[in-house]
Amino acid sequence: MAEFKNPNQQGGGDNKSLLVMMLVLVTVFFGLQYFRAKNNPQTVSPNAPANTTQTAPAAPATAQPGIPTPSSASSGQSAATVLPTVQAGAESTTTIENELYRITFTNRGGQVSSWILKKYKDSDGKPLNLVHTEAAQKFGYPLSLYTYDAALTTSLTNALYVPSATGTLAAPASLTFKYSDGAVQVSKTFSFDETYVLHADVEVTRNGAPVRALVSWPGGFGDQDNAAAYAGAQLDIARNAKEEHLAPKKVSGGDTLNGPIDWAGTSDNYFAAIFLPDSLDTATVATLHNQLDVAKTIRRTGLGSGAPSKGAIEVPILGAALGDTTGHTQTRIYAGPKAVNVLRAIHATGNNISLEPLLDFGFFGPIGKYLFLALQFIHTSISGWPGAWGWAIVILTILINLVILPLRIKTMQSGLKMQRIQPQMDAI
Repeated sequence: MAEFKNPNQQGGGDNKSLLVMMLVLVTVFFGLQYFRAKNNPQTVSPNAPANTTQTAPAAPATAQPGIPTPSSASSGQSAATVLPTVQAGAESTTTIENELYRITFTNRGGQVSSWILKKYKDSDGKPLNLVHTEAAQKFGYPLSLYTYDAALTTSLTNALYVPSATGTLAAPASLTFKYSDGAVQVSKTFSFDETYVLHADVEVTRNGAPVRALVSWPGGFGDQDNAAAYAGAQLDIARNAKEEHLAPKKVSGGDTLNGPIDWAGTSDNYFAAIFLPDSLDTATVATLHNQLDVAKTIRRTGLGSGAPSKGAIEVPILGAALGDTTGHTQTRIYAGPKAVNVLRAIHATGNNISLEPLLDFGFFGPIGKYLFLALQFIHTSISGWPGAWGWAIVILTILINLVILPLRIKTMQSGLKMQRIQPQMDAI
């Protein structure tokens, strides 16, 4: 093969100089690489997982039954791999009691299994349980969690939470439920006082990211034992100081209403479960609407006090769930009677909007409201009498007739005068 030479090259001495120069350049190159590797830190790839920042070890927390104490995370481990598992080993109950109610929680789902109102009786004369047991078994118990992920909702409902206390607590008191499967963490704290109002503080995260989990009242009320009670169910919501009362046919299950929300919830003719969010602007409400066959439990007028209906009877079951767009839900919850004096004392957060508009008297509201207040006052005055409500109605009827008696007398006098001149009128 022909040899290619530089036409400017003169003799072999230049070849030796070129070789020496190349050796020097190679030596300098590898020397710089060694120097950089020794003195500069290694660059982390943007796609590589970040190392956990090491901090001084915290003092060990006092261990609680059923709650394992998390071990210190070593540097380089991701947060998802060091979350402790927090689950109870068995189902338990905790009861909160004051003069107005006795609420029983189960740690399965951290929800309410029984909500007894001590001052009210059901149709059998027993203390009224606000929980509609049949509906709750199908659609969820009060203060359960509702999410927009059906599988997650089911998981959170069936999980065994670790309660901060068991047995019976006297209000004022607080009760906390915690749960973690290593990825999903849940904290539910309820605070109680001497009134019908309690406070809920709920936070759910998955792999550290907040999950919008809403506190729900999904299953109506336990006093609904006849067709009239189910027909009186409605969804109540107040936004920007304007109240709405939606009948079942106007409520779509799964719809979401965004803030600002003064208060929202569900009610029937006599009782209500209403959420009053701490943050009005970021509050969000999900409407719940289901159908339930109550043929085995409903009572039909005319069949006697204990006679069940025959054939399938589908009735609407309304519910509501309240959360916060931030994922951290803080709200007061009113669960009790639709009594004017009670509702008037409860106001939305940061404004003067009370729960009194829950009492919707319809077109003749101004008249009906004061008649109702008069009836309630009479009933309170004779509450020790047997059949106090019946006697209250009789007394109110007599008082109304006494008030309008002068007008009746005038009407009768005018009628008699007309009778006297009636022959003359006929002659004309």
